[in-house]
Amino acid sequence: MAELPPHVIDVESEINCPADKMYDLLKNHLTQLPILFPEIFKSAEVLEGDGKSVGSIRHWTYLIHHTSDEVLEVTEKITEVDDENRSLTFSALEGDVLKTYKRFHGKVTVTPKGTGSLVKWHIIYDKENEDGPHPHPYLDIVQGLNKKVPLLPLFPVCGDRYHTSDELLEVTEKIVEVDDENRSLTNRAIGGEVLNTHKSMDGKVTATPKGTGSVVKWHHIFEKINEDDPHPDPYLELFASASKKTMAQLSRQHVLDVENQINCPANKLFDFIKNNFTMLPQIFPSILKGEVLEGDGKSLGSVTQWEYILGVNPNEVLVVKEKLAEIDDKSMSFTHETIGGDVMKNHKRFDLKITVIPKGTEESILKMSIIFEKLNEDDPHPYPYLNFFGRMAAMFGSHLYKTN
Repeated sequence: MAELPPHVIDVESEINCPADKMYDLLKNHLTQLPILFPEIFKSAEVLEGDGKSVGSIRHWTYLIHHTSDEVLEVTEKITEVDDENRSLTFSALEGDVLKTYKRFHGKVTVTPKGTGSLVKWHIIYDKENEDGPHPHPYLDIVQGLNKKVPLLPLFPVCGDRYHTSDELLEVTEKIVEVDDENRSLTNRAIGGEVLNTHKSMDGKVTATPKGTGSVVKWHHIFEKINEDDPHPDPYLELFASASKKTMAQLSRQHVLDVENQINCPANKLFDFIKNNFTMLPQIFPSILKGEVLEGDGKSLGSVTQWEYILGVNPNEVLVVKEKLAEIDDKSMSFTHETIGGDVMKNHKRFDLKITVIPKGTEESILKMSIIFEKLNEDDPHPYPYLNFFGRMAAMFGSHLYKTN
């Protein structure tokens, strides 16, 4: 029996942190995560090497939320460090993850984007059993990393840990300056626990235009009662978190990818999908029905309504209406934009981009990318749809193989 191709899942996030700094944090300070991310990472230990160079071996204990409270373990090895392209590759050597997967690699790449960066995690894995689950809980973890890692400088990276608590603190503050012209506000603490260790504490926030967005800067002005006391870094974390939560109310684009290897030349595969997309219910009659409402179903602007069974509830039939928004023959990709239906109950935007990537002369990679914006940033990512599209791609590849 031929060996099954590996599975690949990608997830990327736009981070308000310069690419070089983000890469440095991922490369040199990742073992500090149990300090910053204790709800997931319980411990990190360097077993061999310095913990940041090729060949270094690290042992982690962690939780996967929404599954159980069981503490899991993994021992992983840094197999590649590419400073020029800002990428790191890790390979699981042993642990709980290898009970479900024969192989489990992770690659993270940081790409500059304006003054921030785009962080992309690439998970490559082989299942022990093809009916086994895709590792979507691990995508949740790396999404959390993308949000948490930029805060690492706010914590000591050598020596003592900063211990948080559930203690409720109070502060009384006064607005001492409002500068509408420069878009700045200044607040001054006039009472509360913060003045137990500080003679004075002011916070100034300034919003500066940047393109179509803005840069929010917090300026912390303080005088300590005892100069040997630590700087008030936890308050910087609080301000940074407040900014991030505020920005999260604005539209933020997320991307989830899944790839499948197809035994079909790329040009032939792209032509087949492009011209026969509305025939998919004939291939997947048990989970998909479709009706073209406008156009011919394969030209720009065509609108199609689909009924589908996502798989979360096998008896629930969902509906989506989508428009063919983009066709790029050169890059062999096309994009379907959702304009109505059940999925839009939780999303501002939900697009499916299908790309065919050549692999040799007789094979290709079928890549399904979900590009979405959530109505509520605290809602989960649409992993059931990623799994749905991944299953469709695998079944589609099997169908082509049989017909050929």
